[in-house]
Amino acid sequence: MTDGETQCNLLKGGVDFPHKPGYKSSKELLMCLAVPLKVLSVKHPVATVDIYGTTRDVSLLLLPDDIQVGDYVLVHAGFAIQKIDEDAARETLDLLDEMARTLDQEPDRTSKGSSPP
Repeated sequence: MTDGETQCNLLKGGVDFPHKPGYKSSKELLMCLAVPLKVLSVKHPVATVDIYGTTRDVSLLLLPDDIQVGDYVLVHAGFAIQKIDEDAARETLDLLDEMARTLDQEPDRTSKGSSPP
């Protein structure tokens, strides 16, 4: 797979991502995500955002100038692409947490001695 094929973009809608052994190839599970992040500071055209204590700078060039500290924005590939309310952000983050917990609980299906489900 070339670098161009692994880049997540809005037109192709796919990205190669790390996956656990035993799961389908990531080539078969192509998906892009926009993640809700909380705005900590704004200095147009850039905002500093937070997710789980990790901060990043993202571009606000795709949004109107009304983004303020405390707002939540969906971020994809370094760009804030939509402002969302706190309830929608919390619901999405809760679902991402649940997915992460589920993946962490899955057995490694390629380990020696493991039996098929």
